Amino acid sequence: MEGQDASQFYARKDLIKGKFKDQLEGIEPVLIYRDGIKQVCSGELLLKLRNNMALAEFFGGLEFVAKQDEFVKNQYLVRIENFSTHQLFSMIGELNENENAEFAEPNFTRLLKPHTADQYFSSQWSVNNQGYLGSTVDADMDVDNVWVHATGQGIKVAIIDEGVNLTHPDLASNLLQGYDATGNNSAGAPSNNDAHGTACAGIVAAIANNAIGIAGVAYNSKVIPVRIAYRDSGGDWVTSDTWIANGINWAVQNGADILSNSWGGGSPSSTIANAINNAINNGRNGKGCTVLFSSGNENGPVSYPATLSGVIAVGASSMCDERKNPSSCDVESWGSNYGTGIDVVAPGVKIYTTDISGPSGYNSGDYRSDFNGTSSACPNAAGVAALILSVNANLTQSQVRQILELNTDKIGSYTFSPSVLGQPNGTWNSEVGYGRLNACQAVLGAIGNSINGPSLICTTGTFTIPANNVTWSTSNPAGLSINASTGLATRINNFNGQVTVTATISGGMCNSQFTLQAYVGKPATPGYPLQPISPMCVNQTKQATIAVVLAATSFTWWSNDPNLDVGNTQYWTSALVTAYAAGVRVFTITSNNSCGSSSPRQINVGVVSCGGGPNNVVVSPNPASTTLTVESILSSQTTDATSAVPMDGLWLRNEQGIVVVQSTEKNIRITLPIGNLPKGFYYMTVKMGDDTEVQRIVIDR
Repeated sequence: MEGQDASQFYARKDLIKGKFKDQLEGIEPVLIYRDGIKQVCSGELLLKLRNNMALAEFFGGLEFVAKQDEFVKNQYLVRIENFSTHQLFSMIGELNENENAEFAEPNFTRLLKPHTADQYFSSQWSVNNQGYLGSTVDADMDVDNVWVHATGQGIKVAIIDEGVNLTHPDLASNLLQGYDATGNNSAGAPSNNDAHGTACAGIVAAIANNAIGIAGVAYNSKVIPVRIAYRDSGGDWVTSDTWIANGINWAVQNGADILSNSWGGGSPSSTIANAINNAINNGRNGKGCTVLFSSGNENGPVSYPATLSGVIAVGASSMCDERKNPSSCDVESWGSNYGTGIDVVAPGVKIYTTDISGPSGYNSGDYRSDFNGTSSACPNAAGVAALILSVNANLTQSQVRQILELNTDKIGSYTFSPSVLGQPNGTWNSEVGYGRLNACQAVLGAIGNSINGPSLICTTGTFTIPANNVTWSTSNPAGLSINASTGLATRINNFNGQVTVTATISGGMCNSQFTLQAYVGKPATPGYPLQPISPMCVNQTKQATIAVVLAATSFTWWSNDPNLDVGNTQYWTSALVTAYAAGVRVFTITSNNSCGSSSPRQINVGVVSCGGGPNNVVVSPNPASTTLTVESILSSQTTDATSAVPMDGLWLRNEQGIVVVQSTEKNIRITLPIGNLPKGFYYMTVKMGDDTEVQRIVIDR
């Protein structure tokens, strides 16, 4: 407030004081934010320091009172006596330029409007819509279909609101210890007729199967009631930045898995944003809390804090599967906020839920049948998140968010676009985000992420999945049998090989199949070296490399031939092979796992004397095409060809060491047919008495 604005304010202030003849203690300006939320500077500021500097260095010479934040280190709530709003804003500007201050901001008192719009209806159509009052059949979240698999068991949902009726007969046994950030020590209960939080809590966790009332979306989850506001006579919420932040921080410290926030509006606040981001990044022992905010009811852009990137912004859908707007089929005149930042929509009109028991609350009964607005959409979404986590409590907040957003129904005639900046989980639309939540598909997504079982089975192993009505089967029951009910799998007849295990789950409309691969028994025999090492020279070393074998955890290489050395290298699928004498040498490989070792693979290596000495046989032609003639020309005793030593046999091997042609004829000349052999390199082993000779052959056409 500067210049003309300041002078106009002081002139108006003097005028008001004069009219009331000095009966007022003070007059301060009201900030009306662009979304219409009224914010009053309470004479307090919030200051977070980068170190432990003394506050007197910031407020020297001023009369001030400072309170250390009980949740955030180095953050203080400071009140300066006899300081006007104009002076306070000026000081905040100076503090934000100080390198030792992380931030400074007013501790606004906010007159928020909970995100609720009112009109009467009596049906839980969000759970199962059968076309009630002419609405669209199945324009619901398919909640009842998933209850056979998930009910929210073990999950804690914090309702950050104006308090929850702690004695409501349809809520009490599902309520945990609460907190009152407003300082009224209500343990999370509301004041007077402040029924908004009770309505939100009922949507999430109203008790099922107790012969009264309704059933919450996640009716076996627990609610942590956190009061951050009270309602004034005009229907506005009275709260402050510190109440909001303290309520969120307390919920995180007390084990909340999910934070449901059916409120919003006003200017951004570092104090509030830091509390929300702490929940998202550090809650649940580092897995992160799932934080949901209603988008707002002004038929305009998404309101703060739902605009923060880490939260899930929830808009409202109508009973006809459209964004709730002033023209939607429910004939209510309000519209759900939408556009940049909207993530999902959930049912948000005519929601039947709990009211404060007795004459207080929205009406004289224990229930309300027309709770609506994005205030009702947000706890509907929080209930679905609780169902997801009850299937797998180890999911991170980002995984929960991904499952929610990938498993929506693409409703209406909206066009959903891929690759939208900031929206990585599938196709998105500015009216309804990723679409309307589908509890059935979301829980199935979480179940599919949670199937568990051994990847290797030597004798028995058990497969599990967090669902009911499961039937187990395998692709090879002759090799691996499985108990259809318990998932206990047993190896049959010493079977070795890969098997697909399938879990078929059923329950209402929420049916699916999930599979995973398991290997049974010992691994397969290793293959031949990928790059042939035959023939090789005497005293030469080559690296033999084989392909990885499925389910093998190691390989063993060895040779019983004293003229062949096989030593494993740094690569478990490779070995260094060194030959010390000519002839056919053999080494062996087995693949191994905890079930045992495979059958051995023998590798023949043709070793040739490469030093240029005389050959005892002539092979022609070389290269060859249709026939190959081998002739013995010398004995080991003389150079006289007439005394050539007859050959005892010969073998033609391919590069994998496999014999492709052989002869046991005893003669000095042998002809072999090779016309059916593919082109490539081969080696010929010739035995003459006690001598063996190996020559390299090329077949070409």
